[in-house]
Amino acid sequence: MIILDFWSALSLVGIGQAILLLVLFVSDKRKYFSPNLFLIALLVWIVWVQLEFLVIRRSFVIHTSVFFGSRHGVWLLLGPLVYHYVISIFNPSFKFQLRQLLHYLPFLLFVLILPLTGTINISDRVIGYGMLSVLKFPMLANSWLDTAYGYIFILQFIHAAIYLMISLRAINTAQKETMAGSSDNRIEMLRYQKAMVLSMVALMACAIVFIGVLLNSIWYVRELDYIYLLPLTLCIYSFAYYAMRLPSVFERTAPPVFKSVASATDRQTQKQQFEKVKELVASKKLYQNPELRLTDLSAESGITYHQLSEMINREAEVSFFEFINQFRINEVLEKLKNKSLENEKINVLEIAYSAGFNNKVSFNRYFKKQTGKTPTDFIKSELKKVNHYKN
Repeated sequence: MIILDFWSALSLVGIGQAILLLVLFVSDKRKYFSPNLFLIALLVWIVWVQLEFLVIRRSFVIHTSVFFGSRHGVWLLLGPLVYHYVISIFNPSFKFQLRQLLHYLPFLLFVLILPLTGTINISDRVIGYGMLSVLKFPMLANSWLDTAYGYIFILQFIHAAIYLMISLRAINTAQKETMAGSSDNRIEMLRYQKAMVLSMVALMACAIVFIGVLLNSIWYVRELDYIYLLPLTLCIYSFAYYAMRLPSVFERTAPPVFKSVASATDRQTQKQQFEKVKELVASKKLYQNPELRLTDLSAESGITYHQLSEMINREAEVSFFEFINQFRINEVLEKLKNKSLENEKINVLEIAYSAGFNNKVSFNRYFKKQTGKTPTDFIKSELKKVNHYKN
């Protein structure tokens, strides 16, 4: 009879969640495209690491040494997978080429090739005391490979951290270029990716704590592995949350393709639906919510996500965020005109934020795009009109 403690049971639940996500991704062909292949590989990696730990904890006998990847450097796979997932999301033409295998060379060499060919054989003493034991007690090493893999155990986390920081930098650059969104779900994707990478960065921080504690401990305590293994479960649940909350971030994001010929009835129906959507946004002032997303408007209007996206792109000929920002700018313009007429003190940013903007740069950009003037120039022109009217 196998008895699992609370923490092992929690890891087992995380494994079950990851397997469920894998089944959903593989079975749903709409989500089965290049970026998500990296995400699928990442989920498989998480299951592998969690299963390895559970096997070691419950003392199951598995004779395949490569299964125990953490001993050989399985974390060397994490960084490249996250990095390629990030860059493939925003590059629809991305294709995995042979030269990109160089990113995976350390993993292939130390985790697969050397163990499977029997080139290395980590001693049982090192395995029993932990991979870092040879760094504290060199006499435990049977060969230089034992010592080398002790260092690789540390370097695999540094390797992953470097890739994660590069991925985070790429996301930050994309966020600056996007400036509040140029496509329907680009911002959603950026936020999701940033949350994912930051969770992985937190995971690496936990791993560093684990290594620091272990190097300063006299004996290897197996329970210390939970310091960095349990956050993996939290990562799985973050994936699950976004898969349910923002399904669009897992789907192919190509520009909508409209049929060249549409019946007059269909076009008229869509126009009527679009007018109702505009009325809904205006009457309920949905645009004042700075966190408003296409999924929110879809739920509010009762129109499916993709139908709504296509409708806005076709009828308004702008992206969702530009569509919403038009309402925000119109409200700002109305308030600026009223305050100019009443000769009241004007706080432009306060008005912009109350209209739903949460970023000064974004507001200025959309304001000038819609009016052809900066907010300051617009106020001056309104004041001139007021003075001319009074005179």
